[in-house]
Amino acid sequence: MVTTTSHPSSKAAGKLQPDITYHPDRAGWLARTARRLREDPSLPNTPLPAGFPSRVTSPLVWEGKDWQDEKEWVYELGEKHLKEIDAADKNGSVLSHIKDLTQTHKGIGGPAYTTDKQVFHTDKGVDIVSLFALQTAAEGGTSRISSSWRVYNELAQPGLTLSGPWPSLGLSKSFLALPRSAEIPPITEAQAEALDTLHFLGEKFSLGLNFQKGDIQYINNLGIFHARDGFKDSEKQTRHLLRLWLRSEELAWETPQALKPLWDKTYAAPPDEQTFALDPVVRTAAQRK
Repeated sequence: MVTTTSHPSSKAAGKLQPDITYHPDRAGWLARTARRLREDPSLPNTPLPAGFPSRVTSPLVWEGKDWQDEKEWVYELGEKHLKEIDAADKNGSVLSHIKDLTQTHKGIGGPAYTTDKQVFHTDKGVDIVSLFALQTAAEGGTSRISSSWRVYNELAQPGLTLSGPWPSLGLSKSFLALPRSAEIPPITEAQAEALDTLHFLGEKFSLGLNFQKGDIQYINNLGIFHARDGFKDSEKQTRHLLRLWLRSEELAWETPQALKPLWDKTYAAPPDEQTFALDPVVRTAAQRK
């Protein structure tokens, strides 16, 4: 199992980065919550930030226990659907390998390229996350999803920091060869608590998927968190996925103004500059430079 290192001594403007690692620590999370309440007993009376609803209601609000039959979320594709997928691919997509590369590559700074557990998250700058299983792991590696809308209803309570300013959410924690830069302003204790709370609530309400060789997942990245259990490969069976980031200008939800630069960057490459590596490589964003 891969381990991560926290950097509680990282300084910026005289402040310390909270002692928080990539892997949420339940004991540390509960201790941080208790400490914040001791330091400020008025936190439960703090109103939500302006514009944040106290609760959202939608079919997108669900819990793993709500789904009893795999047929409710598994769909067999026919020729018509495959043609539609091919057409959607032409509207904009980014294709890459997802595989453990720790034995062949150096400087890995993202858990997608290890056998490590991935915590609940969304991909940056993406509408739809599609995963095609070329092969599953010899052991473990369960794919999990969780309603971000359901998690929001739990998070929308006084005392938790839900909105900015976040200095750089993608680099709020360190992972392997990609440490958190000391130049990035530290997050607050409240934001550290919110990050861990998000994961543990995602875990609480999650659904584990029976993701097998030949299966394809389509995940609404704007409404669903996803995660992955740690896994073990063998000489005969190595987990290998193809990940396709999809969007449809016609059917996509409206991208919030603050997020448009990320979306534009993801799909900025013109067709003649788009490539697909035949052999797995580590994305630049997950490399130490």
